[in-house]
Amino acid sequence: DALHTTIAEASGKPRLASMVADLRCRARMCHLARMPGKFDEQGREHLAILKAISSGSSDKAREAMSKHFSHVQRRLVAWLSKAP
Repeated sequence: DALHTTIAEASGKPRLASMVADLRCRARMCHLARMPGKFDEQGREHLAILKAISSGSSDKAREAMSKHFSHVQRRLVAWLSKAP
């Protein structure tokens, strides 16, 4: 959670930080134990985001975040479609 909160707060957009905190609480239903085999993929996405931020390129950071959001959405829909 600290990674997500730190990035959201660093955006300088309080509403975004609040939304991220809320979404992180809701996302706990998709804990790693419920989505085995996804930790490596998520970790690579997080590292790509941090690398883009570190480079100072807002375009690269935006692209890395967009890819991560798309992948999170895909994983969530896949998990929900398997739920009883």
